[in-house]
Amino acid sequence: MASVGLLFYFVLGHAIMAYVLWGISTLLLSGILFFDRVLHGFEVTGKWLAHGIGTGVTWILLVPFFYIVFGTGRFFLKLRGKDPMRRKLDPEAESYWTPHQKLDIETRYHRQF
Repeated sequence: MASVGLLFYFVLGHAIMAYVLWGISTLLLSGILFFDRVLHGFEVTGKWLAHGIGTGVTWILLVPFFYIVFGTGRFFLKLRGKDPMRRKLDPEAESYWTPHQKLDIETRYHRQF
């Protein structure tokens, strides 16, 4: 962290960020060497931060991605009139059972998936 602080200070010219990194690295080093409570504080803060980032990524990125991808796919399937799961109810049908395709034993083991 101290070397990244040097990179920020000399190469990128960000003095404040370098000071923040140096302060964190000093606290972390002192926690490792002398004070267990400081190290425990870093661990608790890291867990809290990781949980917040994980929750944020889930709700901010994955939920809209799900609705965009699957919503658009369903929209285009509906436009084309396709129903791959055969969810339409047919009141005249005796049963909704679909016959199973019977394969011989040898072809089952050659192409399993």
